[in-house]
Amino acid sequence: MEESNSNHGMAGCENVSQFMLDDLQLAAELGKTLLERNKELETFIKEYKIKGDEQELEILHLRKHINAMTEVNDSRLKVYEQLEVGIQDLERANQRLNMEKNRDKKQIKSLTTNTEILEARCEELNQLLSDARQSLSTERRKVDQYQQERYRMQHSAEGSVSSHSIQSLCKEQNLEISKLDVMAMAIANSTGVEELSFTNDTMCERTAVKGEENEELVKLLSEMEIIKRDFLAEQQRCTELEEQLVTIIQDNQGLQSRLLENSANEGTMSMHEEFSLLDDVRQGQMCSRCLRDINESNTNMDDQSSIAPTEEIYEDDDRSIQSCSEHASNIYDDVSPIESHFRNRPEYRELFKEIFGVLKKAADNNEVDKLPSLQDDAQRLQHNGSNIRKNHHQYRQK
Repeated sequence: MEESNSNHGMAGCENVSQFMLDDLQLAAELGKTLLERNKELETFIKEYKIKGDEQELEILHLRKHINAMTEVNDSRLKVYEQLEVGIQDLERANQRLNMEKNRDKKQIKSLTTNTEILEARCEELNQLLSDARQSLSTERRKVDQYQQERYRMQHSAEGSVSSHSIQSLCKEQNLEISKLDVMAMAIANSTGVEELSFTNDTMCERTAVKGEENEELVKLLSEMEIIKRDFLAEQQRCTELEEQLVTIIQDNQGLQSRLLENSANEGTMSMHEEFSLLDDVRQGQMCSRCLRDINESNTNMDDQSSIAPTEEIYEDDDRSIQSCSEHASNIYDDVSPIESHFRNRPEYRELFKEIFGVLKKAADNNEVDKLPSLQDDAQRLQHNGSNIRKNHHQYRQK
C-alpha cells in the first residue's frame, strides 16, 4: 500500500512539472512573438516618422516656392504696368506728331495753291510785259521814223538844227514840242495858217498818246517787280516749310523704328530673363531675397528709362488726356496687365495663361503635391521658350 501511494505521488509530481514546463515554453514563445511584433511596430513607427519629416520638408519647400512665385508675379505685374504707362506716353507722342504732320500737310497744300496762283499771275504779267515790249518796240520804230522825217524836214528848212541823242521819253517830248514850234515858224513863210494849226494838233495828240503809254508801262514794270519779290519770298518760304516737313517726317520715322525695336527687344529679353529666374528659383540656386533685389533694380531701371523719354514730350490737351485715361481704365477693368501687354502676341499670352491657371488651381484646391516636377517644368519651359523664339522670329519677319 505504501509503495502504491508513493508511486502515485511521484506520478502526480511528474505531471505537475510537465504542465509547468509546457506553460513556461508557451510563455517564452509568446514573449518572443511579442518582442518581434514590438520591434516591427517600432520600425513602422520610425518609417512613418521619416515619411512625415520628408513630407514636412516638401511642404516647406513648396511653400517657399509658392512665395517666390507670388513675389515674381507681383514684380512682373509692376513691370507690366510701368511698360503700359510708357507705351501710353509713346502713343500720345505719336498722336501729337501725327497731328503736327497733318497740320504741316495742310499748310503745304495751301502754300502750293498760293504758289500756283502766283505762277499763273506771273505768267499773265509776263504776257502783259511781252505785249508792252512789243508795243514799245513799235513805238520806238515810229519815233525813229518820225526822227528821220524831222531830220529831213530840218535839213530842208534849216541846216543848222541837229539833235544828238535822246536820253529819256520826257526830254524827247520837250525837244519835239520846241522843234515843232521852230518848224512852224519856219514853215509860216511858205504855208498858210491852216496847215500850221493842223500839224500842231496832230503832233500834240501823238505826244499825249505816247505819255499815257509810257505811264502805263512804268506802272506795269513796278507791279511786275513787286510781284517778283512776293513770288521769291513765297518760294523761299515754301522751301523752308518743305525742309521742316522732311525733318519732321524723318524724326517721326526714327521714333517709330525705335519704338518697334524697343518693344521687340524688351519682350524677348524679359521673357528669357524671367524663364532663367524661374529655373534658378525652382532648382534652389537663387533665394527669394536675391530675386526681390533683382526685380527692384529692374523696376528702377525701367522707371528711369520710362521717365527719360517722357521728359522731352510736351503736355497734351484735355481731350487726349481724357481719352487716354478712359482707355487705361477700360484696360484695367476688363483685361489683366499680362493679357493687355501680350495682346498682340498670342503665344506669350497662352503660355502665361496656362502657367497661372495651373498655379491658381493648385492653390485653390490645396493640391500643391500634385504639381509637376521641376525637371518636367524646366523641359517644358525650354520647349515653350524655343517655340516662342521661333514664333517671334516669324512674326518679326512678317
